[in-house]
Amino acid sequence: MQEKGRIIKQHQQTPNDLYRQPEQSLNETRLQSLFKLSQIKDKSYDKVLDFGLEEAIKLTKSKIGYIYYYNETTQNFTLHSWSASTMALCAVLEKQTIYELEKTGLWGEAVRRRQAIVTNDYAAQNPYKKGYPEGHVHLVRHMNLPIFINNEIVAVIGVGNKETDYTDEDVAQMQLFMEGLWNIAERVRLEKELSDSEEKFRTIADLTYDWEYWIAPNGDMLYCSPSCKRITGYTPEEFTRRGDLIFRIVHPEDKNALYDHLEKENDQIVEGDQLEFRIINKDGEEKWLWHICRPVFSKTGEFLGKRVSNRDITDKKRNEILLSQSSEEIKHLNENILNMLKIMSHDIRSPLFKMFATLKLLLNGNYGSMDESVNNTLKDLAVRIQRILGIADDCLGKICAVEDHFKIEKDEIDLRQEIVETILEELSEEISAKNIKIDNRLGSIPTGSIMVHANRIWLKAVYRNLFMNAIKYGGNGITIAYGYEDHGSYYKLSVYNSGPVIPIEKRDKLFTKFSNVGKGSSREGLGMGLYLTKEIINQHGGDIWYEETENGGAFLFTLPK
Repeated sequence: MQEKGRIIKQHQQTPNDLYRQPEQSLNETRLQSLFKLSQIKDKSYDKVLDFGLEEAIKLTKSKIGYIYYYNETTQNFTLHSWSASTMALCAVLEKQTIYELEKTGLWGEAVRRRQAIVTNDYAAQNPYKKGYPEGHVHLVRHMNLPIFINNEIVAVIGVGNKETDYTDEDVAQMQLFMEGLWNIAERVRLEKELSDSEEKFRTIADLTYDWEYWIAPNGDMLYCSPSCKRITGYTPEEFTRRGDLIFRIVHPEDKNALYDHLEKENDQIVEGDQLEFRIINKDGEEKWLWHICRPVFSKTGEFLGKRVSNRDITDKKRNEILLSQSSEEIKHLNENILNMLKIMSHDIRSPLFKMFATLKLLLNGNYGSMDESVNNTLKDLAVRIQRILGIADDCLGKICAVEDHFKIEKDEIDLRQEIVETILEELSEEISAKNIKIDNRLGSIPTGSIMVHANRIWLKAVYRNLFMNAIKYGGNGITIAYGYEDHGSYYKLSVYNSGPVIPIEKRDKLFTKFSNVGKGSSREGLGMGLYLTKEIINQHGGDIWYEETENGGAFLFTLPK
């Protein structure tokens, strides 16, 4: 046995060595094998190794051979292949393909010692032998050696059953042959990986729906995706051949914007910088593009140009234009409708006030006495006219809320007589129908006059909305109360009802436009009532909120004096 780093043999050379091929002949054989290997067309990594194994067997005049991959981290062998001659002779039923280094015998010594191992008498006693399974190929002579890449063992090749002993020359030629073989195999593997990678990225780039391209620092177009033809009518070759074609087809009104965008310095380019512009395609059709680009740098920081994505947004822009035109038309239509409603509400209120004033005079006896039935009829007419006036006022208020426009003109008015009692009289029929009790003791509104500085129509709208909500959502037989507190510089007013409280999760939306938090369908109303109420109170300089009480809930609001 020779020193570490040299060939390890299991016995001394015999006269058989005299019959080995001359060194020049073996070199020629090895080089011819490698040349044949390099000439294989459509070769795969596995085919290269399979061919190399058969050539190694011929080179060493062996009868069998194998290649195992080896992983230095896991210390496991994984079978690549046994030679065809080996498989023909092997009778093992369940062939093992993975071996742990520590469980291997003599053939694992090539890895453990990291050098070639030659055994010219395999039957001789050897402390490293662990035997082989029944049916395994009978070994007479054996030689194997590790294959290194960057000082790491990546595989082991072995041959066996040469008619004469394996020699130092066999080992040297095998090592040289395997170095050449592995270099070819690695090149094939890398070429395949590169080809697969190119195919993958080419597929991703070429089949993208958007128009993708890469502009070099000098302005040349290095790559252009085929989707450019769908969008522009021009082929990728036309764009790469004429680097300025992109600028030639840009709409004249958008050229400067695109120039300014693309001429930004590298440090001025914001990640995801984007632009919308128009082009004129090959057929003369105007198209809108959404453009986004980013700088490209090498691993060393060298600027390589810009990666660009263009998306056809023509349909989107056309829809936006149509939507804008439609919105303008709807806006004008709404304005006309609102103006008509305002005129109608105003025109209705004027004769209704006159009718109501005449009825009051009749009821007060200014035109003589009346019997009880006529008096009751006139009272009913007066209530109905008040209700119509309330509807007209409410309509005006909602129109102003939609337009976000309020005109507040304040007067000194009597809160009880001119506002609260008028609204309750207006809603008396609904109150009676639901058997609702009205209680003014909560908050103790005085029986006398309470003069407040407010707009009569708008303050009526506030109480009308709060009372109507209480009637509508409170249920039958509830109590509605209205309260009053004098806080010096302002009044604190309230409308309470003993019905179900508003759920906590809905309270944030109480005073928002077009929000409806009642029990019924969202189609019961516009959802403008409480929004309008809040706007009116805010325009008066006050505030409004909702509080849950012990037996119900209340809306509270303030009015400055």
